[in-house]
This record gives sequence, structure tokens and C-alpha cells, in this order.
Amino acid sequence: MNRYLSIDRFPVAIKIDLSWEKGRLAMPQDRLDSLVVNSDGFVFDPSTGDSYVINSTSAFILSALQDGLDESRIVQLLVETFDVTEAEASRDLADFLLRLHAMQLA
Repeated sequence: MNRYLSIDRFPVAIKIDLSWEKGRLAMPQDRLDSLVVNSDGFVFDPSTGDSYVINSTSAFILSALQDGLDESRIVQLLVETFDVTEAEASRDLADFLLRLHAMQLA
């Protein structure tokens, strides 16, 4: 099982503009909730018409974010579900959150 996170988008245009709120990345819940994910890892953003492909770990994290879980709970679930250390789960979650934000999905 691949535990690495990735979002593939073509063409890739990344602009990093990070917003931090109380020591964590600010994530607009309504934008996350609008993303549609199917069982094959295809993500559709109805606000832009863009499509993305994500792996199972990324889909797991996106679902947890859409459910409103906080970062510490998501890390705990990643450790339990994907047999990774807490440090690996924290790093992977942080990377995924930065990618979401860089692609203006959150």
C-alpha cells in the first residue's frame, strides 16, 4: 500500500500563499466540502471544473477533512489505518494540506 501523498494536475500551476490561523493552516470548510471524490481517486472541483487524481491515503485525508476532523485526530487515524508512525503521519498530513492550499483547493 502506498502511503505517500500526491495530487496530480495538468497543467500544474502552483502559487503558494499560506494563511495560518492559531498555529495551523486555515482551511475553508465550504471549499473542501464542494470537492467530489469517487472510489477510483478522481476528484472534481465544481467551482472551477478542474479534475485531479489522488491516491487512497489522500482520499482518506480529504474525507476526514470534509468530515471536520481536526489535524490531531486525522494523524491518529492515519497511524491506526496505514501502519505508519505518528511522525510520518504528521509529515504526510502537513504535506497534503500544503498541496491543497498551493493548488487553491483550500
